[in-house]
Amino acid sequence: MKFFLITSLCFFFSHVAFGQIEEESAIRAVLEAETQDYLLKPIQEIWKNYWILDDKTTLFLHTPDGATNIFDKNALLELPNIVTGDERAKIERSNINFQFFGDMAVVSYESKIVIQEESITVLSLEMREMKKVNGKWLNHIGTIIQNITQ
Repeated sequence: MKFFLITSLCFFFSHVAFGQIEEESAIRAVLEAETQDYLLKPIQEIWKNYWILDDKTTLFLHTPDGATNIFDKNALLELPNIVTGDERAKIERSNINFQFFGDMAVVSYESKIVIQEESITVLSLEMREMKKVNGKWLNHIGTIIQNITQ
């Protein structure tokens, strides 16, 4: 009986751990795809492909000059539909943390974007509240705190 109980618990916890690793990998893939698209595609495609656009959608952007911009769904969709990134940029993410709550996840990480040709480095702390919709992880609320060095 003890053996059965211990084996069952081990199976349960390994299944839960494996499921979380699978979800973390799926979220990492979404963040990577969103970043690559950000560098190469018009910004409106980013919102439509990687964000849930409803009345609770919010993006907080804290820029190096000390300004805080708060964008709701309408403000995001009103931004100029231009490519905002730079294809020469190299991006690294580190210290990625995940917290899962059913079909929701809070993901925080540090990001470093380097454009060597212009000697620009953008450091940021980012937090995303994501939700799984029809099997795909999408952003719902985001906070980005940036610092630019030259």
